Amino acid sequence: MERFHEAASVAGFLLAIASGAGVAAMATVQFWKILFFPRSVFHSIRLRSIFGDSMAQVLGLGAPRLSESSYDEQFPSRRPVEFRNLKYLLDNPTEVVMGQLRSAADYVVLRPYGFEDALFRLAGPAGRRSVEEYLGKRRAEEENPDNPPSDANEALVAVRFFVEQHLNLIHISLKENWRRRVRLVAVAVAGSAGLLIVALSDLGPTAKVSAIFATVVWGGFFSWLARDVVALVERRRN
Repeated sequence: MERFHEAASVAGFLLAIASGAGVAAMATVQFWKILFFPRSVFHSIRLRSIFGDSMAQVLGLGAPRLSESSYDEQFPSRRPVEFRNLKYLLDNPTEVVMGQLRSAADYVVLRPYGFEDALFRLAGPAGRRSVEEYLGKRRAEEENPDNPPSDANEALVAVRFFVEQHLNLIHISLKENWRRRVRLVAVAVAGSAGLLIVALSDLGPTAKVSAIFATVVWGGFFSWLARDVVALVERRRN
């Protein structure tokens, strides 16, 4: 019975350390997210790798490219505003960013002139041929207005399909990659808190190793749990 009580006290001690480290990690990660805009940086890097120079266009913040001149030459007064808007837009949850992207994509699909490169990137490699066919039939309709628009409409259906599927994949990729990064940061912070606790304590070697293990594994879990509770409270308040 004494051994049972001793084991229970040790488990309670480790859980207390882990929960404290987890809550501290959650608070630290939230502070990091508010102060340094890491989600904005993450979204910017990922979306730029996918859409390149057309990122502002697919987010609805870029004007159509109507000539071969650079964006700066066409719209010199808009570029600083564009990037200020991007910083705050991209710091929102992935669902909000993708909602903005889908809204702009609907316009680009229906009004592709000046957004050709953006449309190719929205459709992805699988939809490139459909986009070429769609743009060709749209031009043919303009050159011959008497022709029925059925061919272009059929091509539009294919383009919409590829754009939607590509955006779905982007949404899943962004959401899961961001969640994984935040959780890894939380685990690292919880582990660092455990190391600090161990360094300031008089525990024995075995107890120190156990405490570090508990803060990394259990502390990481408690930090995720605390974040979910805070998010639930914020939703109910809003």
